[in-house]
Amino acid sequence: MADIEEIKKNWEQFESIIDRLDSDDIKGMINDLGERIAISPANARNTDKGSEDGGLVKNTLEILKLSRMIDAATGKQCNPKTLYKIVILHNIGTIGTVENDLYLPQDSSWHLEKLGMVYKINPKLVGQDKIDLTFIMLANYGVKLELEEFQAILSLRTKEPTNHYGKVLLAAKILSN
Repeated sequence: MADIEEIKKNWEQFESIIDRLDSDDIKGMINDLGERIAISPANARNTDKGSEDGGLVKNTLEILKLSRMIDAATGKQCNPKTLYKIVILHNIGTIGTVENDLYLPQDSSWHLEKLGMVYKINPKLVGQDKIDLTFIMLANYGVKLELEEFQAILSLRTKEPTNHYGKVLLAAKILSN
């Protein structure tokens, strides 16, 4: 379980990045979903990175750091605001939908002990893809994506980036695991 001070520190850093994006739609979404985002895990299984409370924000900040390093190593081809937006938003569907959390506390000792499932998938969202949930969440809050931003986030599912942002995001995501 993550330390409450670490969760708070990561959340403050996350919020400061949101402020730099100058987007009322994104700020509104983050303000509305704040606590859910702050404490959400990134993954359900204890062998996967970010499977603790606050894991989503912690993992997102790590991916942002890696994305900046990769972009710098490849000649700084990315607009910083666009890169930050893509990284901050790419995994927002991990919290679930507006109405339902994707990950719920595990209530099965067998699943925890035998499978390492710290969280269980919400039965209402079983089979839902995190990328689809991200796009649904963004649409619910009126967050608009440019084509290159959409393609970059989609590249996490296809594993075939169609632009430099997608290459940077996919590489950072792979390195973060």
